Amino acid sequence: MIDMDPSDLSCIYSTLKFICSQVKSYGVKVIVTFDQPLYWKALTIITNESTTSELQSINLRLGGFHSEMSFLGSIGQLMSGSGLNEVLETVHSTNAVGHMMTGKALARAVRGHLLVDTALNALLVSMTFDIPLPDEEQYLTNEEHVQDRNQSFESNQIAENSTEEQEPVSNSSQDILSVAINLYNQLINEDISVDTICKSGILDDINARIAAKIKGLEVSRTASLWMRYSDMVNILKRSIKAERTGNWEPHLQTLQGMLPHFAAAGHA
Repeated sequence: MIDMDPSDLSCIYSTLKFICSQVKSYGVKVIVTFDQPLYWKALTIITNESTTSELQSINLRLGGFHSEMSFLGSIGQLMSGSGLNEVLETVHSTNAVGHMMTGKALARAVRGHLLVDTALNALLVSMTFDIPLPDEEQYLTNEEHVQDRNQSFESNQIAENSTEEQEPVSNSSQDILSVAINLYNQLINEDISVDTICKSGILDDINARIAAKIKGLEVSRTASLWMRYSDMVNILKRSIKAERTGNWEPHLQTLQGMLPHFAAAGHA
């Protein structure tokens, strides 16, 4: 333990030297994680060292919290003026949205972006497979809603019973959805495994249809902007997963995906 102020340059330098001595004993590579203020100071120390210094072998890593915060700020910067603020204000207060767009209210920002991304994906799937979305003026009462759910469940059961497990997938959207519902119900009932679904080819058909729809929508600048936003949210989700599972390779991949957005938003 070093009895000094953690932000003191001498304390950081002594810590890095101690880590290097331990690395030599165990013969492993060293990766050191700092939060943002200390990361900058540690990077300055290592940069000013000579190329032959043992400190050059240290791989500095910015903490996941500050990485996500900076990336959320980049999303807010790149999406300013797009209408994203107004969409988020339907759920959060105006002041909260301001903090969310800068990345300071991290938990709220993550939840808000996930909500918007879910809505975008719902619209995309609706357009791809001709699934009607519920109209706000056509909401049912509680009793009618329960009856409608029961009828939908019975329809799904009929589709499940009429669709054979090894039946080849048709090109029509309705057939693809029927097979997907059948496989989903079997998965929920633990009748089949995830590997079986992945090998069935239905997911490839769904992804191909969605990818084709996205390609067709990208001729519109507005649609292209929101598709890029969805890509950024996907990077955010993968980053959170990699951080929580401690998976190093996905962590590096998500950081690589973040770098162009950091540069575009001026978060160098």
